[in-house]
Amino acid sequence: MGMVNVKVNVKTQDKGYALVLVLWLITLLSLVTAMSYNAARVQMRLTYLANSQLEGEALAEAGIWLSVNTLLSTSSNNLGRYTNYTGNLQYHQSDISVSIRDLASLINLNNANAELLELLITPYTESSQETETLIQNIRDWIDSDNDSQNNSSEERLYSLADLDYSPMNKPFSSVDELRLVIGMTDALFRNISPFLTIYGTHTQINSQSAEPVLLELLNNESSDNNSIQRYLTTLPSNAFIVTSTATINGNDFSQTVIIELTGRRADSYRILAWQPSELIKKNS
Repeated sequence: MGMVNVKVNVKTQDKGYALVLVLWLITLLSLVTAMSYNAARVQMRLTYLANSQLEGEALAEAGIWLSVNTLLSTSSNNLGRYTNYTGNLQYHQSDISVSIRDLASLINLNNANAELLELLITPYTESSQETETLIQNIRDWIDSDNDSQNNSSEERLYSLADLDYSPMNKPFSSVDELRLVIGMTDALFRNISPFLTIYGTHTQINSQSAEPVLLELLNNESSDNNSIQRYLTTLPSNAFIVTSTATINGNDFSQTVIIELTGRRADSYRILAWQPSELIKKNS
């Protein structure tokens, strides 16, 4: 009888292990199913977002080309209407917001002379000597020689400041490069960089499209009004900043381009830059 009881207990124990194993397998399969379902949902969401992004970017680019076509089809006498323009376009039943702004609303860093730079920088410096020195350093970065102020070489000036580089001796390749100029502080750069560009050939600022803050800076109390006026114009330049924004499912997708109108038939325009908005100009 004792032997029989042992056999029954073993079988009962085996059944218990089997039941636990089955429960674990069911739980594991449930987890795998849930993970697969969640993975599928994530993949569907990613695919949806990717398609929305592609659609948004394509629509924003369509807005760019529609705007470029508008500029090309406008006579030079009427380009002034687009020096500071905002509007909406319809493309394949989608709304696209567009802004067109004269590039001359910004100061050309590579073309600006010392006097114009002084008008821009003076409100943010503590003395005329500081302003003069910084302007000289900016010009030294651009000019082709190695001579600096105080009859010293540019390399020596930067070496004494513990900088392991020297001026490029060529035009700035980006506004951010201005950060490298000796004497340029982060605070000063943040204040003046939104009003600078390295594109175009203009030497005057279009007062019809320049930001009011820039015009106020140039018209500070210490400025000579005659000096300011020679740098202002109401005539459009031949280059424009075009920004196109398409909204897809509540998300904005933007494209910004700087275009130069050449006035030639064969190649009537040139794309100077096609970059994210924040790399070109201050966000509106």
